[in-house]
Amino acid sequence: MKEQEQVDIFTFKKGDLITRILPMLDEEDGHKNYTFVGRKLIFMGIANATIYVAQEFDKLTQLFLGLDKTIIQLPVDLWPTGWSYYVEPEFLDEDSMLINDEKMMQEQLNFAIENQHFEKAEDIRKKLDELRKKDDKKDDNLE
Repeated sequence: MKEQEQVDIFTFKKGDLITRILPMLDEEDGHKNYTFVGRKLIFMGIANATIYVAQEFDKLTQLFLGLDKTIIQLPVDLWPTGWSYYVEPEFLDEDSMLINDEKMMQEQLNFAIENQHFEKAEDIRKKLDELRKKDDKKDDNLE
């Protein structure tokens, strides 16, 4: 696997997917700040000595907040280097990110229905049905 190239924040264009690849080092105490290392961020721009990036919420948070992302402001003088273009990990698939907890999924389904997010509710219902089918097959194999 090719190592990610480190670039400074001024390299990016609006909409680029970026991440931190190095921690920020506190010059006073030597403490390393790993905030944003490995996280997928959307570069928005630089203005008023501030870096503007957006971070997308996961599906559950989107459902609860009704927002799909948050804007983060970082001082340019503290965060100018240690950045790279974000690389999607090839070894992770969507199913590996799901929480296969029937009770939690049922709560998500109920919340989606109550808030009239019917398309999201249908997606959750399908995943819940798949999870229940897997559990039924496990039970059948145990008998």
